[in-house]
Amino acid sequence: MNGIAGIRALQKVALFLLRFFQRLRENKFFAFVLIYSFVTVPGRLRTNTKVLDIDSQVLTELNEKGGRVEQSDIETLKSVIRKEAPGCSIVILAGSVPQGVQDTIYAELIAELKSIDAKVILDAEKSLLVKGIDEAPYLIKPNLYEYNMFVGENCRTLSDVVRNVTKILDKNVEIACISFGAYGAMICSKKEAYYAKGLKLDVRGIQGAGDSMVAGISKAMNQGKGIEVMLRYGMAASAGSLVLDGTQMCDKGGFDAYLDKIETVDITEMIKGEELPIGGTIIC
Repeated sequence: MNGIAGIRALQKVALFLLRFFQRLRENKFFAFVLIYSFVTVPGRLRTNTKVLDIDSQVLTELNEKGGRVEQSDIETLKSVIRKEAPGCSIVILAGSVPQGVQDTIYAELIAELKSIDAKVILDAEKSLLVKGIDEAPYLIKPNLYEYNMFVGENCRTLSDVVRNVTKILDKNVEIACISFGAYGAMICSKKEAYYAKGLKLDVRGIQGAGDSMVAGISKAMNQGKGIEVMLRYGMAASAGSLVLDGTQMCDKGGFDAYLDKIETVDITEMIKGEELPIGGTIIC
């Protein structure tokens, strides 16, 4: 939901949303003038509590499970996707899933979406990410914790991350964007790679920063930009979200304010096996 709101705020385009929600407050989406298609199910929304220590920048997450989704509802969702997705250039599969939904759901959807000319962005964790990658989405955006879980390493420097990224790219994932929180982010394909260090910000709210990054990347993809611009757009959108209280999302003004402040470094030689001084950069 946050990612779609972020895309709408940045691009001023009409989109539809396919996610699992129960008793959604639809008026939030009317405010953005979005075209959407929901699958509503009985039950309640889950409650997620985020506690951010401003001084230490430590975020504690208390995430509940929410209501259960039945198989019939999942099949209904898939039928909606089959109907709506052919009109899309980008499809985003993001977040956790409710009780009753198998961890193969994103992999199943990615496999089905291969029949249309749409690029799939996968932003998930744990087994949802692992099984989704097996179906080769166009782009993934894990954070460092999620990335380390997938590659089975404890990467602490930029060189560590680059050395292990082939474990993802060799599965026919076109682009991997890994976020390092306050330490920035990197993006790479088999042909090129870039790193951007994090901006010094007065962080007010961490929730939604990852969704904002996906929104920025999507904006660049929609404009036909390369991966260096995808990284800059993603970082700018994320920064515009971090300086806002609570769950507020980056808007176009915030995006524009930070875009020119994002500086990228070409680290393409590192994915070719060359060591660069920047490789020792600590990213956690």
